[in-house]
Amino acid sequence: MFTTKHRDGRVIQSKVIGITVETVCKTCNHHWMSDLETRASPMLKPMLKGNTQGLSIEQQVLIAQWATKTAMALDQTFPADEQVFSIGECKQLM
Repeated sequence: MFTTKHRDGRVIQSKVIGITVETVCKTCNHHWMSDLETRASPMLKPMLKGNTQGLSIEQQVLIAQWATKTAMALDQTFPADEQVFSIGECKQLM
């Protein structure tokens, strides 16, 4: 279960993370970001279930890119003055 704590005090628990980021453009969301999710998913699913598996260097790079993309998208849910990643860093990942 994931727990989401909102600024207004609400706490929501669910089996999936349901966060919408309004700052990601439709083209990015439906192309390179979606492609990254599709390529990383077969490796991530077993690991998220607690299964261990070896990863090649290429797979490690892919998972690192996915994790960075996910952290950057989550960062966009915070007010601008609290965000960690710059627009330049986000564009560099793209």
